[in-house]
Amino acid sequence: MQKSIIFNDMQSVSTDNVIYDYIIFDIETTGLNKQNDDVIQLFALKIINDKVVDKINTFIKPKTNIPEKITYLTGIKNEDVYNAPSIDETINKFSLFIEGLPLIGHNIINFDLPFLSEKGLVLNGNNIIDTVPLSTIKLPNLKNHRLPTLKKYFGIDNLSHNALNDCETNLIIYKKLRDNELEQIKNSPIVFDDRLAGLRFTITGQFIETSRDDIIKSITEHGGRYTRSISGKTNYLIVGKQIDERSITKDHSKTELRAQEMIDNGSPLEIINLEEYKQLIS
Repeated sequence: MQKSIIFNDMQSVSTDNVIYDYIIFDIETTGLNKQNDDVIQLFALKIINDKVVDKINTFIKPKTNIPEKITYLTGIKNEDVYNAPSIDETINKFSLFIEGLPLIGHNIINFDLPFLSEKGLVLNGNNIIDTVPLSTIKLPNLKNHRLPTLKKYFGIDNLSHNALNDCETNLIIYKKLRDNELEQIKNSPIVFDDRLAGLRFTITGQFIETSRDDIIKSITEHGGRYTRSISGKTNYLIVGKQIDERSITKDHSKTELRAQEMIDNGSPLEIINLEEYKQLIS
């Protein structure tokens, strides 16, 4: 029996269709509120017979400035969108681009499509496949079905978190789920050199244009070890911008304050920024 869920209380959305002609897409926004926030990037791939034949990759000019928190999450700055097309222009271009092809993406039923619908996108019976419910059905034992979790499960090695990279990641994930290639792939970490051998790193905060996953990958590639929390064995705490107000005390994260307390008590632990980390591996 084919499983389906409802999009906007109007359209039955299949999670079991096997298709080879489709659109994979993703958006970035200034927030989670579809009425008040803006779309600032749209990336889409047109796939025919499982091959990429065309794409859209565009920034979109918002009505207000991009919040600093969003810049740190997406890497998109106000200067990137200053001369970008409007949302109306982008919606028109996207509508022509998708034609009648099925639309595929991660969490598009709950987020991307309602957001674009609020901005004027009208669908004409396009089939919709969301890789969140699809992965939930096919990989029920995963701890969650977020894109980073699926990326790690399938051993996908690319950059993280902007519309372009997420879209390319989701293309691989969809094919794996569609073709029932469901085995976990554990990549052995590539070690370029051992200049960080014996050193332990912890990370707090966010970084523009670089995800924490990418920094962790870099640490491993240079022979170092990443740990989620600091301890007496930690050598370096890499500090980024604190954008989660729940974790901030006196403009610093709780992890950073604890690290400073350890240093004051004689720990050799060092607090560094991303540029100083890059100097370690340069």
